Amino acid sequence: MKKRFQILDEARDSVLSVTVSDHEILTGSADCRTRRYDLRKGMLYEDFVGKSVSSVNFSRDGQCTLISSLDSTVRLLEKDSGQLLAQFTGHKNNEYKMDSCFLSSDRQIISGSEDGKVFCWDLLTGNLLYILNHPVPFVISSRLDGDRRSNRIRTTIDFSHPDLLRNQKLISNGKVVFVCDQYLSVWSPVFRRLFSNGPKDQGYLVNVHYDQLVDFLLTIYPTQKQLTESNLKPMLNLANEFDVEGLREKCMEFMRNCSKLSLMEQLELADRYHLEPLTSELIVRLASQRRRRPAECESAQYAHISDRTKVRLLEAIYNGVADHSHVLVNRPKTRDRLEHFKLKSELNFAKLHTLDQCCYFVNPYYLAAWSDQILQTLATTGTAGSVDQLTVSMTDDETAQFLLAIHPPLVTIEDHNVSQLLKAACTTRSSGLLRSTVDYVLHGSSTLFVGEKLYMLDRCLLYDLMPIALLAVDDPQQLLDLITRAVYNTLGVQTKACILDRLASLLRPAANRLQNVSRTTPDS
Repeated sequence: MKKRFQILDEARDSVLSVTVSDHEILTGSADCRTRRYDLRKGMLYEDFVGKSVSSVNFSRDGQCTLISSLDSTVRLLEKDSGQLLAQFTGHKNNEYKMDSCFLSSDRQIISGSEDGKVFCWDLLTGNLLYILNHPVPFVISSRLDGDRRSNRIRTTIDFSHPDLLRNQKLISNGKVVFVCDQYLSVWSPVFRRLFSNGPKDQGYLVNVHYDQLVDFLLTIYPTQKQLTESNLKPMLNLANEFDVEGLREKCMEFMRNCSKLSLMEQLELADRYHLEPLTSELIVRLASQRRRRPAECESAQYAHISDRTKVRLLEAIYNGVADHSHVLVNRPKTRDRLEHFKLKSELNFAKLHTLDQCCYFVNPYYLAAWSDQILQTLATTGTAGSVDQLTVSMTDDETAQFLLAIHPPLVTIEDHNVSQLLKAACTTRSSGLLRSTVDYVLHGSSTLFVGEKLYMLDRCLLYDLMPIALLAVDDPQQLLDLITRAVYNTLGVQTKACILDRLASLLRPAANRLQNVSRTTPDS
């Protein structure tokens, strides 16, 4: 049992919300107070709000706090002084705990509402920018993901229960996990051999911890759970154990772009799990650093590297190597990958017809895991093995991009293919692919013009996402320029209305709404 380090018991009623920064803990309580614990200074600061506090958040710059309370008000406070900087109203929050948070680099505020809507305000002016309808009786949370990206389209899978696709049992730590044998066979030749003898009523025992197994499934299924520092090593281990090349690729991309591990720590992992071309890339980078600033190899990780990689590293340091930028990623070419779908196989046995009369051979059960449209076709067609013909309302190019995006190794979403992938995701009703493409359109691309983003969303009838895309525009001249461009005339009425609404909000003069708030600072 873990030993308690400290108990913070100052609240006189239920604590409804907790958030933390590097050295501070901020709480909101039903006793109408927020409490900020500064762990470095050993100080407690209290702010009296007047109503039960249901949500608390720090701003990204750490200068302000955002407080929601059961009087249908969201308050922006200056953190150190407790001064009330602004109030945001219009939503309904008198009964339920509702979350509110900062959006888009602290420029906007969003909150859930008991009338089934999401409200968005401009932080500087306090003006209500948008009211987004939500398909449930009330919106409990509007909180962003950990990377602070908004409006992520959620896909969830419950592996504890069977369904039309997931009827094969894997048993881990005495618990049953229901999976689709066809889906796992596409990702892993090990699972393909395991399931080759057909269904097994009692299930298959796997020597993997239950939590890691579920994490593994969520990472390769359409949920596409993101890798983190904490699950990187377990995922590398399972990718190696089950020979999942697509997951290895995903791990390498994470290590290249997101990992905070040192280069030597990354090299130790890349060497242990035979990750090429990442091993070569890391050797180049380490050699380049050593030449600029000589230093001994980090013994803790260096000791675990294989002799072959040690020799390669030392030769690179002392003999010189090519520039890191010349190390190429050895991924199959698009044309070669598409050839895989031109030939019928035991795994890909069903014909997929496009609008242009092109034909690809696919696994219908794998596609159904990604596409609600194809899942509905399977549900109305019959039993396993009876589906050998499928049709999609997509062009050859859209279908090709769709297949590459959902089969391992998943193609990278970029400016050149995002439009086709977004259209394919909407046509096939693929929530997993839609989540990824929408996230790229709204947040991932630094080069797409706002008019291009709106055009993509407009042609897919994704009108609810228009306000989110427009929040990135803070200069009214950008929208004035957009209105004069040819792309504006191709947009629908709803999209044009969103543009004009955003333009009007940017042209409104700012209002100073400073007020005072009662504040107490205990001595200890």
